[in-house]
Amino acid sequence: MEGFTDSMADALASQEVELIELHEHEELFTSTHEEHDHEESSAEHNGHQHGDYDPHFWIDPLRMLEMAQIVETKLSELNPEKSDLYQENFQNLKEDLLSLDQEFMDTLEAKTNKHILVAHAAFGYWEERYGIEQIAINGMTSSSEPSQKELTEIIELAKEHHLQYIIFEQNGSSHVSEIIQEQIGAEALLIHNLSVLTETDINENKDYLSLMRENLQVLKTAIN
Repeated sequence: MEGFTDSMADALASQEVELIELHEHEELFTSTHEEHDHEESSAEHNGHQHGDYDPHFWIDPLRMLEMAQIVETKLSELNPEKSDLYQENFQNLKEDLLSLDQEFMDTLEAKTNKHILVAHAAFGYWEERYGIEQIAINGMTSSSEPSQKELTEIIELAKEHHLQYIIFEQNGSSHVSEIIQEQIGAEALLIHNLSVLTETDINENKDYLSLMRENLQVLKTAIN
């Protein structure tokens, strides 16, 4: 994953690794969701079925810590003469990720209205970890747009929770989301989904930690 952090990147750069065992740990990174009838679950799950798995595990610092441990273990197995380096880098990364998680906890814990209006249902792990409630206009994919009935329900939910912002992602757009933004008079905010680095990110030497902290500031603004 691009932008994973400099400390792990240094370790990874010294060895090309095929993580053939990573799929065995899939349960660490993906949340299972029961499938519900679309209409019955629209209010509770924002009108979208997410399927069996939410793939956006990287937005959760503690899941990234678990992933880093798997990477460190595999690297040490493949290149034991450098295991000390990998372990040292992992420990540094562990401290960074635990600190990041605590920053999210401290910032969001005191918030009373944790609803956010988002263009894309990519933030389920923040819901689980930090108690955020996402009202998602589109589902897991950009093609899963809401029906007219669901569109009305989303607008009503946004008004009910007095949401003043709509959160878009750095590499996506949604015509339907823009319509809802206009309907409720919301201000647009931009959040980084961390799936890819933009050219600007690279030029500004941004990484996972810095982008996540920027995202936290966006949440701080969006949540009352």
